[in-house]
Amino acid sequence: MVTSFTYADPVTGLDREGDVLARYQWEGTHRRAELACIVECKSSTDHPWVGFFDRRAERNLVIDSWVAYAFSGLSNFPKRLAALWISEPPFNDYRVATHIAAAHAKDSRNPANDAVRQVMSAVLARKKEHVKQHHSDPTGLVLVPLIVTAAPLVSCELGRDGEIHLEEVKSLGVWGWMEGRAKRVYVVNESEVEGFARGLHYLADTASRDPEI
Repeated sequence: MVTSFTYADPVTGLDREGDVLARYQWEGTHRRAELACIVECKSSTDHPWVGFFDRRAERNLVIDSWVAYAFSGLSNFPKRLAALWISEPPFNDYRVATHIAAAHAKDSRNPANDAVRQVMSAVLARKKEHVKQHHSDPTGLVLVPLIVTAAPLVSCELGRDGEIHLEEVKSLGVWGWMEGRAKRVYVVNESEVEGFARGLHYLADTASRDPEI
């Protein structure tokens, strides 16, 4: 685990600093691969972060919406990861917020949404660097964007009764965007970090033992 890392912003080209990079590497039957978690940390507790959900909670089995990845060869790689990983923690919550906002903020800034954009920028930069370094070999990279916040997390949903339902939660997913595609960004309270890390370690171990990967 690296507690601070530098990356080139994909839009501006400027160097930026990421908070944490956690790497889980494995040597599979057909390829070397790495599951990397890009972490953005936010310590402010001034305003709750509210995730806004619609009523859809489809059982999405396409790995492309759960993680970002880069690899060459082995066209079944995404399908195998989907079969192995989806429904296992932390990829077991099918609900995704359409957007997230810091409640009662006094200015026009939305620090919650800013964090989503920042972590997705770091993920894209990491992917581009991997492709540049490994364009001619089968090394795979899977990227998970994670925001750890000290702020309370609240889910907000319009119920079938027409009422707005608010519930304090420990974690939620929200859509972020990268290369024109929606990707989950995982948002958790500090108390959930250890469990999230255990889940990623389990997923990497599962992939390392799969004969098709």
